[in-house]
Amino acid sequence: MSGVRATTIGAMPDSATTSATPTDATREELTREATRAWSDARSFLFVCLGNVCRSPFAEGLALRQVGRRHAISAGHYPVSGRRSPELALATAPRFGVNLASHRSRVLSRRMLEEADAVFVFDEENYEAVTSHHPGVAERTHLLGALCHEGPLHIADPFGGPASLYEAVYRQIAGAIAAAGQARK
Repeated sequence: MSGVRATTIGAMPDSATTSATPTDATREELTREATRAWSDARSFLFVCLGNVCRSPFAEGLALRQVGRRHAISAGHYPVSGRRSPELALATAPRFGVNLASHRSRVLSRRMLEEADAVFVFDEENYEAVTSHHPGVAERTHLLGALCHEGPLHIADPFGGPASLYEAVYRQIAGAIAAAGQARK
Protein backbone atom coordinates (compact mmCIF):
# COMPACT_ATOMS: atom_id res chain seq x y z
CA MET A 1 0.00 0.00 0.00
CA SER A 2 3.00 2.24 -0.37
CA GLY A 3 2.09 5.67 -1.61
CA VAL A 4 -1.57 5.46 -0.56
CA ARG A 5 -2.49 8.58 1.38
CA ALA A 6 -3.85 7.94 4.85
CA THR A 7 -6.23 10.85 5.30
CA THR A 8 -8.85 9.43 7.62
CA ILE A 9 -7.74 11.20 10.79
CA GLY A 10 -8.71 14.82 11.50
CA ALA A 11 -6.33 17.76 11.47
CA MET A 12 -3.54 17.85 13.99
CA PRO A 13 -1.95 20.91 15.55
CA ASP A 14 1.09 22.27 13.73
CA SER A 15 4.31 21.09 15.25
CA ALA A 16 7.99 21.22 14.54
CA THR A 17 8.38 17.45 14.70
CA THR A 18 9.37 15.28 11.81
CA SER A 19 7.11 12.37 12.66
CA ALA A 20 4.39 11.44 10.19
CA THR A 21 0.95 12.76 11.03
CA PRO A 22 -2.19 10.79 10.19
CA THR A 23 -3.55 13.67 8.09
CA ASP A 24 -0.69 13.88 5.64
CA ALA A 25 1.20 10.61 5.85
CA THR A 26 1.16 7.60 3.60
CA ARG A 27 0.36 4.22 5.07
CA GLU A 28 4.03 3.33 4.75
CA GLU A 29 5.03 6.39 6.81
CA LEU A 30 2.42 5.68 9.47
CA THR A 31 3.57 2.06 9.72
CA ARG A 32 7.24 3.06 9.88
CA GLU A 33 6.58 5.63 12.64
CA ALA A 34 4.34 3.31 14.68
CA THR A 35 6.76 0.40 14.37
CA ARG A 36 9.71 2.59 15.36
CA ALA A 37 7.75 3.87 18.38
CA TRP A 38 6.90 0.30 19.40
CA SER A 39 10.51 -0.83 19.04
CA ASP A 40 12.03 2.12 20.90
CA ALA A 41 9.50 2.51 23.72
CA ARG A 42 10.10 1.36 27.26
CA SER A 43 6.49 2.14 28.21
CA PHE A 44 3.22 1.97 26.29
CA LEU A 45 -0.16 3.55 26.86
CA PHE A 46 -3.20 2.19 25.02
CA VAL A 47 -6.16 4.59 24.85
CA CYS A 48 -9.72 3.91 23.70
CA LEU A 49 -13.05 5.46 24.62
CA GLY A 50 -14.15 3.58 27.73
CA ASN A 51 -11.13 1.42 28.65
CA VAL A 52 -13.34 -1.65 28.90
CA CYS A 53 -12.92 -3.44 25.53
CA ARG A 54 -10.03 -2.53 23.22
CA SER A 55 -7.34 -0.85 25.31
CA PRO A 56 -7.32 -3.31 28.25
CA PHE A 57 -7.17 -6.19 25.77
CA ALA A 58 -4.20 -4.56 23.98
CA GLU A 59 -2.55 -3.93 27.35
CA GLY A 60 -2.95 -7.61 28.27
CA LEU A 61 -1.48 -8.82 25.00
CA ALA A 62 1.36 -6.30 25.09
CA LEU A 63 2.37 -7.24 28.62
CA ARG A 64 2.88 -10.82 27.44
CA GLN A 65 5.03 -9.68 24.53
CA VAL A 66 7.10 -6.71 25.69
CA GLY A 67 9.06 -8.41 28.43
CA ARG A 68 10.52 -5.93 30.88
CA ARG A 69 8.82 -2.94 29.30
CA HIS A 70 5.69 -1.39 30.85
CA ALA A 71 2.16 -1.21 29.41
CA ILE A 72 -1.00 0.39 30.75
CA SER A 73 -4.38 1.34 29.32
CA ALA A 74 -6.92 4.10 29.89
CA GLY A 75 -9.99 5.65 28.34
CA HIS A 76 -11.13 9.19 27.64
CA TYR A 77 -14.66 8.42 28.90
CA PRO A 78 -14.78 10.23 32.26
CA VAL A 79 -15.88 7.31 34.48
CA SER A 80 -13.45 4.93 36.17
CA GLY A 81 -14.06 1.58 37.83
CA ARG A 82 -16.27 0.05 35.14
CA ARG A 83 -16.00 -3.67 34.34
CA SER A 84 -15.46 -5.04 30.85
CA PRO A 85 -18.67 -6.22 29.14
CA GLU A 86 -19.57 -9.91 29.30
CA LEU A 87 -18.73 -10.45 25.63
CA ALA A 88 -15.25 -8.98 26.20
CA LEU A 89 -14.78 -11.24 29.22
CA ALA A 90 -15.87 -14.26 27.16
CA THR A 91 -13.82 -13.47 24.03
CA ALA A 92 -10.49 -12.24 25.44
CA PRO A 93 -9.42 -15.62 26.92
CA ARG A 94 -9.42 -17.12 23.41
CA PHE A 95 -6.41 -14.85 22.83
CA GLY A 96 -4.81 -15.55 26.20
CA VAL A 97 -6.05 -12.39 27.92
CA ASN A 98 -8.10 -12.35 31.13
CA LEU A 99 -10.10 -9.14 31.67
CA ALA A 100 -12.00 -10.37 34.75
CA SER A 101 -10.15 -8.16 37.23
CA HIS A 102 -9.84 -5.14 34.94
CA ARG A 103 -11.57 -1.90 35.94
CA SER A 104 -11.59 1.13 33.68
CA ARG A 105 -9.17 4.00 34.25
CA VAL A 106 -9.65 7.57 33.06
CA LEU A 107 -6.83 8.99 30.95
CA SER A 108 -4.66 11.45 32.84
CA ARG A 109 -1.93 13.89 31.91
CA ARG A 110 0.49 11.91 34.07
CA MET A 111 -0.18 8.70 32.13
CA LEU A 112 0.55 10.53 28.88
CA GLU A 113 3.71 12.12 30.26
CA GLU A 114 5.05 8.77 31.47
CA ALA A 115 4.40 6.85 28.24
CA ASP A 116 7.07 6.66 25.59
CA ALA A 117 4.46 5.62 23.00
CA VAL A 118 0.69 6.11 22.96
CA PHE A 119 -1.43 3.83 20.80
CA VAL A 120 -5.05 4.66 19.93
CA PHE A 121 -7.63 2.73 17.97
CA ASP A 122 -9.58 5.23 15.89
CA GLU A 123 -10.05 8.88 14.95
CA GLU A 124 -12.13 9.70 18.03
CA ASN A 125 -9.40 8.38 20.34
CA TYR A 126 -6.70 10.23 18.40
CA GLU A 127 -8.59 13.51 18.57
CA ALA A 128 -9.41 13.09 22.27
CA VAL A 129 -5.74 12.55 23.11
CA THR A 130 -4.13 15.15 20.85
CA SER A 131 -6.72 17.93 21.18
CA HIS A 132 -6.49 17.93 24.97
CA HIS A 133 -2.77 17.13 25.10
CA PRO A 134 -1.16 18.45 21.88
CA GLY A 135 2.35 17.82 23.23
CA VAL A 136 1.88 14.06 22.84
CA ALA A 137 0.88 14.12 19.16
CA GLU A 138 4.32 13.01 18.01
CA ARG A 139 4.15 9.98 20.33
CA THR A 140 0.56 9.03 19.45
CA HIS A 141 -0.02 6.35 16.81
CA LEU A 142 -2.88 4.30 15.45
CA LEU A 143 -2.46 0.71 16.62
CA GLY A 144 -3.71 -0.47 13.22
CA ALA A 145 -0.69 1.21 11.61
CA LEU A 146 1.56 -1.50 13.09
CA CYS A 147 0.29 -3.73 10.26
CA HIS A 148 1.49 -3.04 6.74
CA GLU A 149 -2.02 -3.47 5.37
CA GLY A 150 -5.60 -3.65 6.52
CA PRO A 151 -7.68 -1.05 8.32
CA LEU A 152 -5.92 1.71 10.25
CA HIS A 153 -8.90 2.07 12.58
CA ILE A 154 -9.96 -0.66 14.97
CA ALA A 155 -13.70 -0.50 15.65
CA ASP A 156 -15.19 -0.25 19.12
CA PRO A 157 -17.04 -3.52 19.75
CA PHE A 158 -18.95 -2.16 22.78
CA GLY A 159 -22.60 -3.12 22.42
CA GLY A 160 -21.92 -5.25 19.36
CA PRO A 161 -22.26 -9.00 18.80
CA ALA A 162 -19.72 -11.65 19.81
CA SER A 163 -18.47 -11.82 16.21
CA LEU A 164 -17.43 -8.15 16.39
CA TYR A 165 -15.45 -8.72 19.60
CA GLU A 166 -13.75 -11.68 17.92
CA ALA A 167 -12.86 -9.63 14.81
CA VAL A 168 -11.64 -6.64 16.83
CA TYR A 169 -9.51 -8.78 19.15
CA ARG A 170 -8.07 -10.61 16.15
CA GLN A 171 -7.14 -7.26 14.58
CA ILE A 172 -5.50 -6.02 17.79
CA ALA A 173 -3.61 -9.31 18.19
CA GLY A 174 -2.42 -9.05 14.58
CA ALA A 175 -1.14 -5.52 15.07
CA ILE A 176 0.76 -6.41 18.24
CA ALA A 177 2.17 -9.57 16.63
CA ALA A 178 3.32 -7.54 13.61
CA ALA A 179 5.08 -5.09 15.91
CA GLY A 180 6.78 -7.94 17.73
CA GLN A 181 7.99 -9.46 14.45
CA ALA A 182 9.33 -6.11 13.25
CA ARG A 183 11.30 -5.75 16.47
CA LYS A 184 13.18 -9.02 15.93
